[in-house]
Amino acid sequence: MHYESVIPKWENKYLNSLLGYFNLGDEMKIFPKTDYPRGSNMSFRTDVFQKAGMFNTELGRIGKGLGGGEEKDMFKRIYQLKDLKVIYIPNAVVYHCVPVERTTAAFIKNQAIGTGKSERIRVRHEGFKSTLSRFMVEFVKWGASFILFFVYLFKATPAKGIMIVRFRYWVTRGLLSA
Repeated sequence: MHYESVIPKWENKYLNSLLGYFNLGDEMKIFPKTDYPRGSNMSFRTDVFQKAGMFNTELGRIGKGLGGGEEKDMFKRIYQLKDLKVIYIPNAVVYHCVPVERTTAAFIKNQAIGTGKSERIRVRHEGFKSTLSRFMVEFVKWGASFILFFVYLFKATPAKGIMIVRFRYWVTRGLLSA
């Protein structure tokens, strides 16, 4: 990953995927059904779309909105099919340049709110149990966010912890507003 400007003080391994970073190491592996690649580094064979369907166009980047979740929705459908696997291939190289505007708090805020709104749309399509489960996951993520905040505070890098809590607040705000 390359930054057009300096690396933001809040950058950390828990928020790196917001900037397009995704690296699972040097060995090929099959994704567990609880995880999925990021949109900045995925490719599909045509038959995947014939079996799993197309991307949900209600999710993702629409106009100036910074929603997301279209890849998560797609991978959840792929995981429901028995004959398809999602594979991490380390030698599939992606060059990703992070523009200056993507490192600002304003951009992260809009992206996080968009992510929350998209998650609400996605789980609404799946039904009540999925919606309830997603809100329970959000509650757990709040706990983890506070723990990480204190870890970074004790490591004398408070900007990292503050951005994690801010990000979680913005995602929750989007999740509740959709």
